[in-house]
Amino acid sequence: MRAIISDLDGVLMDSEKTKGLFWKEILGDYDVPDGEKWYAIHKGAPGPVLAARAVNEFRIKANPDLLTAKNRELHLTKLGDAEPIPNTIYFLKHLPKEVKLAVASSMYVSLIQKFVKQLGLEKRVEEIASGADEVAHDKPAPDVYQLAAKRLGVLPSECIVIEDSLSGVKAAKAAGMYCVGYAQQGSSLPADIIISDFSGLSFADVCARLEK
Repeated sequence: MRAIISDLDGVLMDSEKTKGLFWKEILGDYDVPDGEKWYAIHKGAPGPVLAARAVNEFRIKANPDLLTAKNRELHLTKLGDAEPIPNTIYFLKHLPKEVKLAVASSMYVSLIQKFVKQLGLEKRVEEIASGADEVAHDKPAPDVYQLAAKRLGVLPSECIVIEDSLSGVKAAKAAGMYCVGYAQQGSSLPADIIISDFSGLSFADVCARLEK
């Protein structure tokens, strides 16, 4: 294995609950209840996809672009309040020097850059890839992970992806990569292995688990 490609939401920062609150507020503006629970079902999809899905599902009489704009505004102003996930960050910071590292997310490029720096990973992360800005199809399509691998100069088969969402795991596997599901043991995520906490784990440990 020559590279790690990590998701951002739910893997490096505990942002999924915060993003659920964003959708509670967004949908609440149109008298749609339980936006937080709705987001939990659909997490991993990019903002524009979520907006279009919500307008269609709840028959909201508004342009999806309005919901997308509100979602982006909330990301820019409030997502920074989400707590970092220190054990995953430590694991990535202490990868062997020869292992390449990228972050691939459904966030916009500007937000990925902002949070990579905020999490103290800017010196270790070599490349980023955005499903919102840079590819034709976001997760669960493989495009964003294929782009990350291309930018790192590695083959998909040489990459390990860390993902917490179903759409993300599907994207990684469709790209022909190994996938670590960051979730509680017993999770139904169709990843190659499940890791609930990277505390005490090395890159060699993860590779050994994948080889079993």
